[in-house]
Parts: sequence; structure tokens; C-alpha cells
Amino acid sequence: MKLKNACASFLKDAMGAWRCSETWTSGLRLIVDMLQCRLARSRRLPNHNARRLVRLKPGLFVTYRLNHGDLQALREVIFEECYRPARPFLPTTLVDLGANIGLTSLWLWKRFGFSKVIAIEPDSANVAILKENFRINGVPGTIGQGVVGPPSKTALFACSAHSVLGRIDAEGIVVDVIDLDPLLQRECVGLVKMDIEGAEQDLVAGSVQWLTNVQAIIVELHPTIVDCRYVVSRLVSAGLQYVPANSEGWANADFFFRPESVGSRGQDTRRYSRG
Repeated sequence: MKLKNACASFLKDAMGAWRCSETWTSGLRLIVDMLQCRLARSRRLPNHNARRLVRLKPGLFVTYRLNHGDLQALREVIFEECYRPARPFLPTTLVDLGANIGLTSLWLWKRFGFSKVIAIEPDSANVAILKENFRINGVPGTIGQGVVGPPSKTALFACSAHSVLGRIDAEGIVVDVIDLDPLLQRECVGLVKMDIEGAEQDLVAGSVQWLTNVQAIIVELHPTIVDCRYVVSRLVSAGLQYVPANSEGWANADFFFRPESVGSRGQDTRRYSRG
């Protein structure tokens, strides 16, 4: 049974890699790397952190590293489209909180035509790849290194060997805390993507003035370490409507939106569905 499940998982990876690649060489590169990831499981991959460059649909050049975290991010963001929005929005400014190596920023920017991208990521190793991905694709925007949260000068960030699992902790490296209120006060934000590994509760517990100019939010909630009901209630009290995860007939993430801000000009997200 385990072998059957492993084969089914790899077949799904291979189909996703081939479907999302713009060239056969990129497809083959991804398939081989995904196979290595499945075979190694939690063990360190051969040529760990070797850089790869692939060309993905629609016309994206993506740099990633040969490690479990980057490959997991590719699987979730590109193959499974886990951050596909559940409702229409205006593609003005995209804000990516917990940007990692920039896969979500790239995918959303290319698919929906955002005019500007603001990406924030605390891990310096991830930021290096994030900057490269923005550069080679000509993404219009800015990158901030740090964490988001209530106003403070610094916080402690615990990096992880699994590149998507770093988080604010009692121990770690000192990183800047970025206050969203002044950062976004002059922005018209069409969409915020938030995946900040449990810091979402602290973020919304403070000032939510930054939400005033935000039309929609996609958020990955972490129920084992945050009070999800509290996070939802804070966002709803700020005037956003809630679309729960996995409620749309596909694996949608938790989504919040202002229906009055979209109108007839909103981006119809259904046109990008694979179904």
C-alpha cells in the first residue's frame, strides 16, 4: 500500500511538472528533481541546494534550489495552484507576506497582471533566490527583508533546514520587524498573500489600519499554533467577507474580500481554473 501511494504521489508530481513546464527540458528537470525528493523523503538530497533554472507556463523563468522546501513550494504553488483566489479582485498592488523564494509572487503577478509587487521575507538565503527570480522576470516591485508584525525594531527568527518552515521564535537570528501601516498607507492593494508560519495572530492582534486599502487576502492559517477563530474574527471585523478553505469545490485557501471594491472590473479568477 505504501509503495502504491508513493507511486501515485510521484505520478501526480510528474504530471504537474510536465503540464506546467514550457519546455521539455524544464519538464524533465522538474520530474527528476521531484523523484529525488520522493525517494529521499526527509533525508538530505544529493547535490543539496544546487540551483536550478526552469521555464514554466505562462512564460516564467524560475530559479529554485534542490531541497525539500523549494520543491514542496513548487508543488503547492505551481502544480496545485493552492493560492488561486476564490473571488474576483482588482490587480493593482500584490503584497506577499512570507514570500519565500518568490513562487507565489511570480505566479500571481504573471497570471493576473498586478501592476506592482511588494514581497517580504525574513530568511536571507530565501531572499537571495527571491531577488534573482524578480530580476530575471522583470517583476515591478520591491523586496523587504524582515518579518511583519506589531511595531517593533527587531524580532528573533528561527531559520529551518526546510526552507518554508522558518518562523518567529524565542531564539534565532535578529531580523527587522516591518510595520504594515506606514508601508501600505499609500498603496491600493488588490491582494495580500499571507503565509507567515503562525505570526498571523500577532499581526492582526495589533493595528489593522493597513487593511483599509486592502481588497482581498489569501491566508494560510496554522491551527496548531494560532487561534484561527480569532484571526478570522479580526479580519471580518475589518470589513472583509470570509470564504473558508476547501469550500469552493477545489483546494482553495482561506480567502477574505471586500465585494464592494471590485465591481464589474474585477479579475475573474475562474478563467485560470484547471477544471
